[in-house]
Formats: sequence, C-alpha cells, structure tokens
Amino acid sequence: MKYNIMGGLKEYIQEGLRNGISKNELREVLKNRGYSSREIDEGFGIKEVKRVPSVKPSVKKESGDALAIYKEMILNPKGVFEKYKPALGMAMGVFAIISVIALVVSLFVLKEELISLILGIYIIISLVGLGSLSGIYYLIIKYNGGNGTAKETLAVWMYSYNLTFVIFLLYYVIIDFIRIDYAIEYLLFIIPFGVALFSFYILICGLSVVHGVSKGKAFGILATPIMLVWVLIIILGSIF
Repeated sequence: MKYNIMGGLKEYIQEGLRNGISKNELREVLKNRGYSSREIDEGFGIKEVKRVPSVKPSVKKESGDALAIYKEMILNPKGVFEKYKPALGMAMGVFAIISVIALVVSLFVLKEELISLILGIYIIISLVGLGSLSGIYYLIIKYNGGNGTAKETLAVWMYSYNLTFVIFLLYYVIIDFIRIDYAIEYLLFIIPFGVALFSFYILICGLSVVHGVSKGKAFGILATPIMLVWVLIIILGSIF
C-alpha cells in the first residue's frame, strides 16, 4: 500500500486497516512521519484517560492517651471525634479511675461514710442511667438517619459525662474543705454548671460526627425529650 496521509490522519488509519495493515505497523509509520503518541491515539479513536490521584480513605486513630484526648477535646470538641475513634474502653477506664479516687477521698480524707455510700450508689445509678440513655438516643438517632454504632454512642456519652463528673466532685470536695458562705458557694456553682453545659456541647459534637448528622439535628434529638419532660412537669405542677 502506498502511504498517503494527506487526506487526514483518521482516514489514513481507516484505509490502512481496511487494507490489512496491523495497528502496530501503522503506529510505526506514523511515528516515523513525526506524529506524537497522543495524535496517533486520537487517530485510532482512543480518548486520553486522565489519571485521578488515588485518595486513601481517612482512617481514624484509636484513642490512646486519655489526658491528651481530653485536653484536645476542650480546645476542639468536634475535631477530636473527627480525628479519633471513640474508645469505650478508655472512657470507662477514666470513669472507673475518677470513681475510685472519689470514694477514697470521701472515705479516708473527708471521713464521711454516709457520703461514700451515697457516692457509691450514685456511681452505680450513673452507669445504669448512661447505658440506658445512650441506648435510647442511639435508637432515636438511627431512626433519624444516623450511621454510628451503639458502642460509639455510649463512648461519646461517657466522654462527655466524665468531664462533668470530675468537675462536680472537685467542686463538692473544695466546698467541704473550705466551708465557705452559702452565697459564695452558690456563686461558685456557676463553674460546674458551665462545665455541664460545655459537656452537653461535647455530646452534640460527638454524636454529630459519629452518626454523620448535623450538630443542629443532634441537638434537636438530644433536647426534644428533655423539653418534653419539662413541659410534662409544668403541666403536672399546674394541675396538682
């Protein structure tokens, strides 16, 4: 066959293929005529495939150092849950350490056996209550499109509760030691109350990240039952 590329590259290739010339032979001829690989591919009808750099899925680290986690949580609550996978074991461990220290202080430092007994009962009730609440809210969030697990939900609740728990314990220990005036005592209560509100915000951030919902939706799911309880209390109070 006489090679003639004057009529156009695609037409030349089609003519060559019809005359029994292989693709490799045609490529070799075209390269010798000065055509680039890209031009030859276009002549054969091969579109250039753009390589998209592969993006590795982000894998959350396991929460390790409890103190570092809580320090970072105070500065950036949502960022912690985006960076670390909630670890129920660590959260339960922190709760156990706080509980043991509180019982030892009340029994051997404050020497208040009654307070120690009440505190022990409170710790048990807290565990049962947290487990029940997290289970209920887990079902509610799942119904509203959440995609987290029950274990992660409980871990987030424990993360949030531990912060409030330790601040309230410190508050009552300090108050018991100092024996300050009731007016100042109530004024200082602003500190643990503020921490409790911040813990609630941590809970919202954690549930939002773990379940893949907005913070507004997480807040609505958490606040709605609480508001309903308050409304019920007001109604019952007005009746009785």
